[in-house]
Amino acid sequence: MPEFYCKLGTSGGDIIEKIYVSTDMKALRQEISQEGYHIFEIRRKFSFSTFKALLFPSARRVTQRPFLIFNQQLCSLIKAGLPILQCLDLLLERIPDPLLKEIVHTVRDKVKSGSSLAEAFSSFSGIIPPIYVASLYAGERSGALVDILRRYIHYTKLMEALRRKVISSLVYPGLLFCLSLVLVTALIVYVIPRFQDFYSGFDTELPEVTVMIMNVSNFISQKFVWIVAGLFSIAIIIRIWIIASNTFHLWWDSFKLRVPVLGSLFDMFNHAQLARTLSTLQAGGIPLVRSLEVTSRALDNVKYSNAIEKAALSVKEGQPLYKSLEDSKIFSPLLVELTKVGEASGTLEDMLNNVAEFYEEDIDVTLTRILSFIEPTILIGMGLMIGSILFAVYYPIFSLAGVAR
Repeated sequence: MPEFYCKLGTSGGDIIEKIYVSTDMKALRQEISQEGYHIFEIRRKFSFSTFKALLFPSARRVTQRPFLIFNQQLCSLIKAGLPILQCLDLLLERIPDPLLKEIVHTVRDKVKSGSSLAEAFSSFSGIIPPIYVASLYAGERSGALVDILRRYIHYTKLMEALRRKVISSLVYPGLLFCLSLVLVTALIVYVIPRFQDFYSGFDTELPEVTVMIMNVSNFISQKFVWIVAGLFSIAIIIRIWIIASNTFHLWWDSFKLRVPVLGSLFDMFNHAQLARTLSTLQAGGIPLVRSLEVTSRALDNVKYSNAIEKAALSVKEGQPLYKSLEDSKIFSPLLVELTKVGEASGTLEDMLNNVAEFYEEDIDVTLTRILSFIEPTILIGMGLMIGSILFAVYYPIFSLAGVAR
């Protein structure tokens, strides 16, 4: 994980400097605030591990499937009446994932030294989902840890199924686009130069469209390695910029919501994720403000995350949740209205579940409509592009054949 240099103020008025290890700056700020320090400065220390973390931020996150299996087994063992420490000892032998095994081993040691299960897992902020830690806190305080773990498992299964559905639906169009790109590149880099050698033996002027295609082909063929290296470098820079810069990350997430056709899909997914997460936390008996704070860290989109964070502050000051959501002007009228009904009737959890189910069904319909539009569009575009290139290449042959007649 990346390291951060921190300049902090203590309650006694001293200024200290410390090095922290965390997955992201936002999680680190919350961790330092909980320790009672005043933050003067936080900056990321650069190293190879930092560079790797920027490129692959998910490399140090728990894989969803083994973590889900771990919690199902933990839930069963706790229900059977085994102490937490014994449950962790038994599960530690059966965990195949090395990162999860390392985490559970550390958690077991902390529980053995007197920490609660939630406190032990909270030290892995950014690696362990924040909704999981919040659920453990609520379960341990209420004495209903098994029920709350079951709700978390149910929530994880629903969100993972929704995420898989979206990704798997977009795989085929993505493959079509990549194959089209490879085919066009092969034509430009390998096929067209052969025609250029063939036409060089003719003492005749080539059409402008053919000359243009030949010039483009020459440029790409000669600079192919540099072009690929340049595009790869730009992609890495953009990825690092998106992750490292909060401003650019916010712009990127806002841009995704404005993309034609796919923007509405991203919007619905974020609404479903928000409603499902907040509903799960409310069902676990977690206070509303705390639920909103956890939800803001669980959302994938920074724009929605910031809006929920502001809503948490407004609710803390006494404003109703529906009004806080309405003031942000990015949430749908459906979410706002059902939240208002839920707050008025004391059924906020059920209303949020209804919102999540509505958007999950809407995602199915939208995915079907998008795929029925994207697939033929890619095929038609690929056909037109390849046809245009071939026409430009073969046109001189047709012209010479006409002159010969």
